[in-house]
Formats: sequence, structure tokens, C-alpha cells
Amino acid sequence: MMIPSLSTHLVRYTPPHRQGGGGEKPATVYLLKPADVFERALYESDMDRFGCRFHSDTELFDEARAALKASGGDVALLFDLVDQVQMVPDSLDDNQRQRWDRLERSLVEDWPAYREMVAMRSRYVRLMPLCAARRFLKGWENGPCEFRMGADGMVPNEMLNLIPPADLLAIGTELRRMMYLRPEEEKNSSAPSSSEPDRRILSEDGKAQAAKAGSSTQGQVRKSSKKTRD
Repeated sequence: MMIPSLSTHLVRYTPPHRQGGGGEKPATVYLLKPADVFERALYESDMDRFGCRFHSDTELFDEARAALKASGGDVALLFDLVDQVQMVPDSLDDNQRQRWDRLERSLVEDWPAYREMVAMRSRYVRLMPLCAARRFLKGWENGPCEFRMGADGMVPNEMLNLIPPADLLAIGTELRRMMYLRPEEEKNSSAPSSSEPDRRILSEDGKAQAAKAGSSTQGQVRKSSKKTRD
């Protein structure tokens, strides 16, 4: 059963590191679809299925303390080290950094709960951009080839493989930001802004723009007079 989409517009997005011009070719503009509540749930299910979760630093430090406490040894100095790394990381000297590196390696090797938290966080960092772009990237302009969707309505791997890693990370980060906008931020996000010509809202069912070489969109889109700002 297909879940209906409540989102009716696309956002033109150029990663910040691509803005400013200077290259031989125009920067690629990615067409992103803000997720509605159902689509966000599906994205989160994807992340759960792959075992992805971004455990916070606080969670990791708490688990490190739990591991030290369970060891039963004289670990007072190590507790102090964990506190210092968490509270004032910029104040660490080389010796303290080396001690923390050794402790962290030991936690990953010997404490399964800590090891799994680190692994879940690593999977999140690697897969979040892919999972988000797979569902919510709907086209591009000035792209490497004509954009196309898979039969399942999502971006196929061969299309994702063509996106530079830095672009993919920026796309995923922007899509996730849009997913979790608070109501007041969402209102501001749709307000006009003359300072961001590369992040504009498009209607999915409008008339297509004049074609550009190497550019395409999934479906027909048209420019809107509205622009967005963070």
C-alpha cells in the first residue's frame, strides 16, 4: 500500500561549498522534496532497519562511566579523565589525549554496549545522506547526466553514485534539517529571501523550466516567486 504524500513542493538547493561560481561549469542545483510526516516515518524506518542511530556524546560518556564502574578496579583517575574530556576537551594536553585514545580503544574492544553505540553512530554518519537522498532527491539541474528515478519511486544507486561525496553529505544534512523544522522555523523557511538564489521552492505539478544542458528533473517543476531562508 502506498502512503500518500502531503508535500507539494520542491526546494532548489546548491550546497554551500558549490556556491560563488568560479568553475568552468554552473554548479549543480539539486531538487529536494521536504518530507511530510509519513515520509519522515518511512525514512526513520530505513535508518532503524540499517541499525543507524546517532548516539549523543553524553550517551557515550555515560556508557564509558558505566563500563569503568563495572570493571571493579581502581578507576578514579579514569573517571576524572572522562569528566575532563567531556567538560573541557580543549584543555587536554598531549598526555591526556593519548590516555583518552587508549581508553576509548579499550572500551570499543572490551565493552559490547559501547562498541555497538559507536558502530550505530558510524553507520548513521555514513548512511544518513544516502537514505535521505534516496527518498527525497527528485532531480537536478546542471547534473552529470539526465536524472531518473527507479521503478520503486526512489533514486537508484547508479544515480547516487554520480553525486560527489561532499554534495551528498550536504544534501542529506539539508534534508534532515527540513524534516525536523519546528513550526516557527518552518514558517520562516518558506518566507521570501533575496540572499539565497540557489534554494527556492518549486511546484511539483507546475510547468517545467526551459531545459538546460545536463539538467533534468523528475516530473515537471516550475519556478516559484518564493524563496527560502534558514
